Amino acid sequence: MAIFGNRIRVGDLLVQKGYITEDQLTMALEQQREKKAKLGEVLIDLGLVTEEQFSSVICAQLGIDSIELKDVKLAEDLLQRVGEDIMRKDVLLPLGYDENDYSRIKVAMADPMNLGAIDDVMLVTGMEVTAVYASASSINIRLDKIYGKKQAMEAAEQFQAEHADEFGDDDD
Repeated sequence: MAIFGNRIRVGDLLVQKGYITEDQLTMALEQQREKKAKLGEVLIDLGLVTEEQFSSVICAQLGIDSIELKDVKLAEDLLQRVGEDIMRKDVLLPLGYDENDYSRIKVAMADPMNLGAIDDVMLVTGMEVTAVYASASSINIRLDKIYGKKQAMEAAEQFQAEHADEFGDDDD
């Protein structure tokens, strides 16, 4: 079993938990190298583990919490400060201010070990980051809901402005 620092690698933990076999891990690691993807994404895409299984192992390994995003109310000001580009690039979602320390914000991340992403958020907000794990798919669904609606509204407004004379702005 390979140890990284003082931690057992995630793939080895998944084998240890009985979620996957050594052969499945080897196959997934090969696909990971070929696709240049994250191991968790490959394992989930292959149907070898569920997002919940992967989440439980990664959170236990890192000593962090996991969060289900569908019912979480987001802080609008943090969404604006972090910006869609960073959230999509780093697959993260700022959740809100830490209730015990207002100089910290809680951020849901698909890869809580991505120090570059944490630095991005710290740079644009000027605040310390407490990372929690959320699946990439749940973060992307939430981002699509937030920014998909915004894009649809902007497109509708643009269409209406371009065709204002066709929509009866006259009072005949």
